[in-house]
Amino acid sequence: MNEINVVFFSVLRMALNGDAGYEFNLDDQQWQRLFLISKKQGVAAVIFGYLRSLKNNMPFNLKMEWAYHCENIASYHEKQKRVLADLHYLLDVNGIKIMVLKGLGLSVLYPHPEQRECGDIDIYCFGHYDDVNCIIEKKGIYIDTEDEKHCSFVFEDVVVENHRLFTYHYNHADKIIGSDLSGNIDDKSISDDYIPDVFLPSPANNALYLMHHAVNHLAWSGIVVRFLCDWFMFLKRYHSELDWNELGRVWKEANQMETVSLVNTLCIENLGMPREWFPILIDVPESDCKGILNDILNPVSPPKTAKNPLKKIYFRIKQYNRRKWKHKLIYHEPYPDSLIYTFYKAYGKYIGKTR
Repeated sequence: MNEINVVFFSVLRMALNGDAGYEFNLDDQQWQRLFLISKKQGVAAVIFGYLRSLKNNMPFNLKMEWAYHCENIASYHEKQKRVLADLHYLLDVNGIKIMVLKGLGLSVLYPHPEQRECGDIDIYCFGHYDDVNCIIEKKGIYIDTEDEKHCSFVFEDVVVENHRLFTYHYNHADKIIGSDLSGNIDDKSISDDYIPDVFLPSPANNALYLMHHAVNHLAWSGIVVRFLCDWFMFLKRYHSELDWNELGRVWKEANQMETVSLVNTLCIENLGMPREWFPILIDVPESDCKGILNDILNPVSPPKTAKNPLKKIYFRIKQYNRRKWKHKLIYHEPYPDSLIYTFYKAYGKYIGKTR
């Protein structure tokens, strides 16, 4: 890691662990770079909230810019809460309950939920996928149903993803994790007064869902440090309540134990997460940890978008070739067999096949 990355993780570690503040001084260029990496990694508000408690020499203009950025994050967070409340009211009169996945649901784990930067709102409606779509369409709202796992629509200027499935079914791990979640997602759902009237996954289900979602993104589009923070805060709240033998069994059956341990090793080494929060950790090669951390901090540009299915496949293959080392590390599938399998499943409908 370069110097500013070391500073970045040092400040983030202190923020997450609630360490006592002290005087913190950087030169102007370092402050600017710290701001940019914090934005890029989705933790700008978490870091700025902590920096405000310290004596520091941050340039005034940057402090105003950073504060404005954080204000926008908090404002959007409040907007999401209002939109979710309105969506709940719309669906509740039709007897449909909402479970919130990721994003806003994870913000409740933070001491200051408004600092957790959010994108869209992910919901699961307990088997009422089609009913939700019907209600939304009756309001004249367009629904994009191209993705097989979830559809998406814009509700009151916020993108909502309505999940039909919790995972894709492209590989062995997808099937194992997806089957486990689908079989017991209704069990022991929890709630939080911060976002009333909706449900959150149980800690056990959330552990499987969050980690599998991150692992899949890690293999393809990549993840940002915000996920590591989410996992840190999740385990801080629930590590003592989880059945680690059962979680270990599922991850081993899905052949993901090494990757899950790798992600937790990154949290331990870079965020100061106590090892006992993840008691089933196994040793992973240091070179793999360094490679994944470098990928997080220096991500490959996303593939170009295209409407033409063949161009879509072409751009995806180019992206895959740049990331195949991660795919082999995470999925344990030989190249190019894994590529052929994945794209056959994902794009078979375009060549006259069914998924």
